[in-house]
Amino acid sequence: MTTLEPDDIYEYTGVLDAALSPSGDRAAFVATEFDPDEDRRRNSVFVVPTDGSRDPYRLTRASDASSPVWGPDGEKLGFLAARETDLAMTVGPNEEDDEEEENGDDGPKPQVWVFDLARGGDARQATDRDEGVRAFDFGPEGERIVFDARDPSDEQAEKLAERRDDGPIEIERLNHKANGVGWLDDVPSHLFVADLDTREATRLDDAYESGGMAALSGLQPAWGPDGRIAFVANYGDDPEDSAAYDVYTIDPDGSNRERVTDGEHFCSGPAWSPRATGSRSSRGTRR
Repeated sequence: MTTLEPDDIYEYTGVLDAALSPSGDRAAFVATEFDPDEDRRRNSVFVVPTDGSRDPYRLTRASDASSPVWGPDGEKLGFLAARETDLAMTVGPNEEDDEEEENGDDGPKPQVWVFDLARGGDARQATDRDEGVRAFDFGPEGERIVFDARDPSDEQAEKLAERRDDGPIEIERLNHKANGVGWLDDVPSHLFVADLDTREATRLDDAYESGGMAALSGLQPAWGPDGRIAFVANYGDDPEDSAAYDVYTIDPDGSNRERVTDGEHFCSGPAWSPRATGSRSSRGTRR
């Protein structure tokens, strides 16, 4: 019998967030590894042929990464990471880093980064949200993405800055704290559609979430092959007092929001059928 020693944990590697390429010939996944020098875990994105002909190839090293998503043609691979701001998005000194120091923030927020696997090179930053990005998906043409991000008003942003600088915490909601998240607030999350070339993002005003489970579930966008975007949200009369989350669909311009499920369950992880073209059907997980 082999005896496990405490340092053996550094040899353990976990695999999560696996994503199959559109053609099925490659898989992207996140490997969780331990860094003994810093005594912490690191998450990196790998790509591997599904036929096992080669070993997994590491794509990211510098910072934690998660949620790999393939573009529809298999030539782009997006992921979330809290990396230093892309130099192409700054002119002169990095003012964003200065603001983070003034606000007492912990560093960069998770943003969408995209590898162009056909051309090669490092990943390019696709979003620049002060509160970071929680989830995203590619459009059917691969030229745009939809993402879920918190969107505080000026007043809410000031309160968040005070809180992060050890300021007072004001509780105004029934669900005010969550495991793994900490103190909650009333900042809504919205869906945004962004052009990958210009990085210009448009907020979908009718696709938002600020209910009791918002901090844990998010909007979980999924862009279907027919152009519609599926997401989950709670638009009930009292979302603070309900864990029932429905699947909705909406057009990329923010119009024609429709509810798909019946309002009696906690729905999550909407995904489109491969035969969804020409229809408005989506499916999700109900709890």
